[in-house]
Amino acid sequence: SQSEDGLTFLGLNNLLPSDRFNEYVLGRSAKADITAQKLDIPATTNTNQTEQQKQQEEKKRKSHDYIHAMISNRHCRMYCLLNLPNKPNNSLQKNNANNTNGNNTQHPPEMEVFVEDTSGNGTLINGTTLLRKNERRKLHTGDVICLLNPKLLYKKIRNGNERKRYMQQYSYVFVNLYEQERHWNYNYSSSQSLCGVGGGGGGVGSPLSFVSSSGRKGQNNSNSNSNGKSAAVNPRATRCHSTSVGSRDDLTRRKVNGQSSSNAAAGAAAAAT
Repeated sequence: SQSEDGLTFLGLNNLLPSDRFNEYVLGRSAKADITAQKLDIPATTNTNQTEQQKQQEEKKRKSHDYIHAMISNRHCRMYCLLNLPNKPNNSLQKNNANNTNGNNTQHPPEMEVFVEDTSGNGTLINGTTLLRKNERRKLHTGDVICLLNPKLLYKKIRNGNERKRYMQQYSYVFVNLYEQERHWNYNYSSSQSLCGVGGGGGGVGSPLSFVSSSGRKGQNNSNSNSNGKSAAVNPRATRCHSTSVGSRDDLTRRKVNGQSSSNAAAGAAAAAT
């Protein structure tokens, strides 16, 4: 819906097309919305190692730590923007109340999702496009976001199978829950009550979801951040995992012009599988 000051979309009021909302950070920091975790490497059980074997193990451990350090604390960010269809009478201003000629049909805004690199090593999209710092790309459902630069990884790990494991560990499949909901031919207003299930990200009111591409099932802590064992569960998302969970007090985070504010949740939420 539209108001004099902007749009109301997914429970967020007064949104302008230039406003970023539902912004989430992927990175190494524990404060990131999706925290990249190290690949699990089983510790050796051999207590009779030679000195050479111990040195090889130590070298492998250092390489493992080095690869994890390739991920920046705030590696990349994802956010939504509104795109008003280029159709007549889609002005943000209120239509004249006296206009009864039937030409004031309002077309719903379209939500676009972008990923923007904020790292020093780049963010790889779909295994082909390497975004450099401050470069961004529009995302579609099924796009794979990898936090490793394959060229830098090759310099450290020459074994192809090992490189593949690392690439999978730090990769995430993007799912646009809002887009899927629209394609399922629900009413436009139903997006304010649906809850989506995805993996590794999003928050209450978030139309985004991330699925760890490593594809492993969770074993212990289902509320941990994203790693090879389990997809991340954003605490803000679990409260809206199903239509029977969550309340009017659930909040969604909105970032506009660099400032955060909270609004009543109303969008499709994401939780981990």
